[in-house]
Amino acid sequence: ETVSTQSTGGKTTNRTFIMGNTTSESNNDNKDEQCKDCDLACGNEIADIEEPPKFNQTLLNTAKEYHAHIILCTGIDNWSVAKIEKEPGTYAQKLQQVLKVAADNNLKVLLTAGSEPSKESSSESMDLIVYPFGVIYRAVRQEHFSALIKSIQEGKVCEELVHEKVPWEKLVLICTHGSRDKRCGRIGPQVKEKLEELVQAKSLQNVAIRGTSHIGGHKHAGVLIVYPEGDWYGFITARNCEELIDKHLKAKPNSSVPPLPENWRGKMHPLPSSSPSAPSTTNNEPQQSTETTTATTTAT
Repeated sequence: ETVSTQSTGGKTTNRTFIMGNTTSESNNDNKDEQCKDCDLACGNEIADIEEPPKFNQTLLNTAKEYHAHIILCTGIDNWSVAKIEKEPGTYAQKLQQVLKVAADNNLKVLLTAGSEPSKESSSESMDLIVYPFGVIYRAVRQEHFSALIKSIQEGKVCEELVHEKVPWEKLVLICTHGSRDKRCGRIGPQVKEKLEELVQAKSLQNVAIRGTSHIGGHKHAGVLIVYPEGDWYGFITARNCEELIDKHLKAKPNSSVPPLPENWRGKMHPLPSSSPSAPSTTNNEPQQSTETTTATTTAT
């Protein structure tokens, strides 16, 4: 059965195409590795989040190590399976297979699903957002995967594919993937709703707020990424959403100092092969005037 989901702007998205036409719950039973030793409240045990949690742990270096991010334009902000990239026979799973080959050549690409809808989607193609380039590729088919990955490796936009610049200056991706982990499924939508409310109230027309599938670190929910800088944040709640907007989305962040250091997890790494076409990024080591800290990013 094909499930079509109504999304922003009246677009419809084929969920079966992204998730696979399966009825098995086995994928949902695969908990995040972090859940094994996690005793934090999840699901309905979490009240509406206002006060940011105060945990005795550091967020620095909890962002994944990656060089580029491909976002599937699915038009929904919660996904029925826990690991979209592992559903056999799906678009996401076939793209992930190509990315594994690229990873063997030292290119690490993060693949997630996002709530931005495709202009047109079918059983064979969909739109993809790619950072650090800040472009949307339209109607990408599976036979285009190799050309797309090659262009990322070369640090340039793939001219073979129909593409356009993203229509926003800032993109905020909040993990809302409840079928993967309950904390993000509970806190993420609250953060997304609050940010959308604030963006509208402050008339920030060039800021887009979108949901994303699992990015890692449910212990730090709400978790999100801000592009084009590629900054990762944790413990974002309704209480500090306005601070995030005022210090990062409205202001021009200092590239050497995180706008919210107490919530900063790290950021996207530079592409292995530098190119003028690819915006430069810094590593996950904030520079301080009094002390320099050496750190290595770890995937969560």
